[in-house]
Amino acid sequence: MENKYFGIFDYFTRYNYGIPVGSNPNDYQHQQLAQHYRDIIKQALTDYDPSLTSAQKEALSWIGLNTADIKA
Repeated sequence: MENKYFGIFDYFTRYNYGIPVGSNPNDYQHQQLAQHYRDIIKQALTDYDPSLTSAQKEALSWIGLNTADIKA
Protein backbone atom coordinates (compact mmCIF):
# COMPACT_ATOMS: atom_id res chain seq x y z
CA MET A 1 0.00 0.00 0.00
CA GLU A 2 2.81 2.42 0.88
CA ASN A 3 4.33 2.41 -2.60
CA LYS A 4 1.07 2.39 -4.56
CA TYR A 5 -1.26 4.80 -2.73
CA PHE A 6 0.96 7.52 -1.32
CA GLY A 7 -1.76 9.93 -0.20
CA ILE A 8 -3.93 7.26 1.35
CA PHE A 9 -0.97 5.67 3.14
CA ASP A 10 0.12 9.06 4.52
CA TYR A 11 -3.39 9.85 5.72
CA PHE A 12 -3.74 6.42 7.33
CA THR A 13 -0.42 6.56 9.17
CA ARG A 14 -1.05 10.09 10.48
CA TYR A 15 -4.56 9.42 11.72
CA ASN A 16 -4.39 5.74 12.59
CA TYR A 17 -2.97 6.50 16.01
CA GLY A 18 -4.87 9.71 16.74
CA ILE A 19 -8.49 9.35 15.71
CA PRO A 20 -10.25 12.74 15.84
CA VAL A 21 -12.62 13.33 18.76
CA GLY A 22 -16.15 12.18 17.99
CA SER A 23 -15.12 9.82 15.20
CA ASN A 24 -14.95 6.09 15.20
CA PRO A 25 -12.06 4.31 13.45
CA ASN A 26 -13.99 3.75 10.23
CA ASP A 27 -15.24 7.33 9.76
CA TYR A 28 -11.93 8.88 8.77
CA GLN A 29 -11.04 6.06 6.39
CA HIS A 30 -14.39 6.22 4.65
CA GLN A 31 -14.41 10.01 4.35
CA GLN A 32 -10.84 10.20 3.09
CA LEU A 33 -11.35 7.48 0.49
CA ALA A 34 -14.65 8.97 -0.67
CA GLN A 35 -13.06 12.40 -1.12
CA HIS A 36 -10.05 10.93 -2.92
CA TYR A 37 -12.10 8.95 -5.42
CA ARG A 38 -14.74 11.65 -5.93
CA ASP A 39 -11.97 14.06 -6.93
CA ILE A 40 -10.64 11.53 -9.44
CA ILE A 41 -14.12 10.89 -10.84
CA LYS A 42 -14.84 14.62 -11.14
CA GLN A 43 -11.55 15.19 -12.99
CA ALA A 44 -12.34 12.35 -15.39
CA LEU A 45 -15.78 13.85 -16.01
CA THR A 46 -14.17 17.24 -16.71
CA ASP A 47 -11.80 15.62 -19.20
CA TYR A 48 -14.69 13.77 -20.84
CA ASP A 49 -17.18 16.65 -20.98
CA PRO A 50 -15.94 20.12 -20.00
CA SER A 51 -19.47 21.53 -20.29
CA LEU A 52 -20.66 19.70 -17.14
CA THR A 53 -21.29 21.99 -14.20
CA SER A 54 -19.62 21.49 -10.83
CA ALA A 55 -22.96 20.41 -9.36
CA GLN A 56 -23.42 17.79 -12.09
CA LYS A 57 -19.92 16.42 -11.55
CA GLU A 58 -20.45 16.32 -7.79
CA ALA A 59 -23.73 14.43 -8.18
CA LEU A 60 -22.29 12.00 -10.71
CA SER A 61 -19.26 11.31 -8.52
CA TRP A 62 -21.50 10.34 -5.59
CA ILE A 63 -23.71 8.19 -7.82
CA GLY A 64 -20.60 6.44 -9.09
CA LEU A 65 -19.40 5.63 -5.59
CA ASN A 66 -22.82 4.70 -4.23
CA THR A 67 -23.76 2.34 -7.05
CA ALA A 68 -20.38 0.77 -7.79
CA ASP A 69 -19.91 -2.74 -6.46
CA ILE A 70 -16.41 -2.13 -5.09
CA LYS A 71 -14.82 -4.72 -2.83
CA ALA A 72 -11.86 -3.64 -0.72
